[in-house]
Amino acid sequence: MRSYFPNLFGNDFHKNRIALAVLEGRLPHALLIDGPSGSGKMTFATEIAAALNCEARGDGTRPFPCGRCNSCRRIQEGSFTDVKVLRRTDGKATIGVREIRDYRADMYLSATESGYKVYIIDEAEKMTVEAQNALLIMLEEPPKNVVIMLLASGSDTILTTIKSRAQYVPMARFTTDELSRYLDENSAEARSIAFRDADGYKVLLVSADGRIGKAKELLNPKTRDENEETRAEILAVIRALGKKTPYTELYAAINSLPQKRVEFSASLETLIAAIGDLISAKKSDDFSPVFFTDTDSAKEAARDVPISRLIRIYEIVMHTCRECEKNANVTLAAANMASKIKMT
Repeated sequence: MRSYFPNLFGNDFHKNRIALAVLEGRLPHALLIDGPSGSGKMTFATEIAAALNCEARGDGTRPFPCGRCNSCRRIQEGSFTDVKVLRRTDGKATIGVREIRDYRADMYLSATESGYKVYIIDEAEKMTVEAQNALLIMLEEPPKNVVIMLLASGSDTILTTIKSRAQYVPMARFTTDELSRYLDENSAEARSIAFRDADGYKVLLVSADGRIGKAKELLNPKTRDENEETRAEILAVIRALGKKTPYTELYAAINSLPQKRVEFSASLETLIAAIGDLISAKKSDDFSPVFFTDTDSAKEAARDVPISRLIRIYEIVMHTCRECEKNANVTLAAANMASKIKMT
């Protein structure tokens, strides 16, 4: 059987469906590929762009896209004229209407070296409402042989009118066993870590959160050390969640989290995952932890905190995370979170 999108691990259902749509000439003009950072969104989008322009698409004996023809190689290298990627400008929090209008104008130009022009918008959830409305015009009446792919880490901020005109493609998350198998087959460094530091390898797999891209990042010693430091900070907060913990100790643990908004929000997301494990540990003996490396350690961490308190704390941290996304002051947000948890 012919293999489809060989550079993307897993996601077989969507790979087969989209490959057949490309081969049969019925691929939708717009796709919304949704998944967290490191889940393979850009890899998939690049593979689809290559498939649309693959010079060996009719050769059923080769993978699709083949990855070897001139078009495939140049698309994967990022040097193909008719495949364009739009990203946020450095230092900007959003993708604005001007960038989308410039992008839109290019869509009306004829392809220079292929049958399809492909436009990939990375972090599409960062588009302003005005930018999304500017893009909507293209989604309603796209030029012939233009394919637009929106890559998003969560599509809540994307307008319903945009989502209704793009086919939704959710990226899969993988189990730790699946991640381990992939790394074992593809990385000598991963095999080395697994051999010399089994416990550290378990932490790496859990920290990847089902994402191959994140797992690859954690193979880097510096990134792995930073992750260990973050986990230690989160565990310090977890240990301070008990009702009897003095406010000063709780605040100190929360205040030790990174103080820059992006890093603080990321730490809160990790804390939410850890508290979720504690709640699961209270509810069942059979669950798959997403922060702790095993169920026993989650149960031990949850032992002295009632589930009602954990649920309330979970809601408080979620609220703080949302406030930070709205540009709340990090120092004040941390203090308020500590105060609310203490009063729970």
